[in-house]
Amino acid sequence: MEGLSRLLAFLVALPPAALAIMIVVAAFSGGGGAGVVERYLTAWRQGGVRAAWAVGAIFYLLLVGWFLFRAWSRPMKGMTLLARTPHGKVQISRLAVEGLIRGAVAGFVGIRGLRVRIRTVSDGIAIGLHVASDLKVGLPALGEKIQQATRHVLESATGMEPKEIQITFEPVEVERKSPLR
Repeated sequence: MEGLSRLLAFLVALPPAALAIMIVVAAFSGGGGAGVVERYLTAWRQGGVRAAWAVGAIFYLLLVGWFLFRAWSRPMKGMTLLARTPHGKVQISRLAVEGLIRGAVAGFVGIRGLRVRIRTVSDGIAIGLHVASDLKVGLPALGEKIQQATRHVLESATGMEPKEIQITFEPVEVERKSPLR
């Protein structure tokens, strides 16, 4: 939900929620101490109207709380990358960028696992790749191929040039201990 929709949802839910709170308070009022809950349960067993209204009000409050929690737009800190184009802003999720990188290096010989880390830097993004690989392949050549493929796919698909692509090679044995995804 954004802007006006957020305000509208809050305003629609607020009056009935306030009424439900008043019903719950009224159901539990009428004396103090531990006897309140016992009286409430007795009224519920005897089919008391106050008890039924209180249960309905509590259910309503839980439902409204769940709805607002699920529907309310929460800022996802660091989850969206922004690109500025002549026509405006483009938002790209980090998962989409990660998928592009995985697709670009999927067919390379020697790669057994890949973990992608994306950082936002002052004027772009920096990519950190942890590659679980066979140590039998030429790592410098493989690293250069991965960097070129990553740079190419990001520039062609998103229009953003990564400021840095850092690759860390780990042997396959390390992959088994701490799985790289």
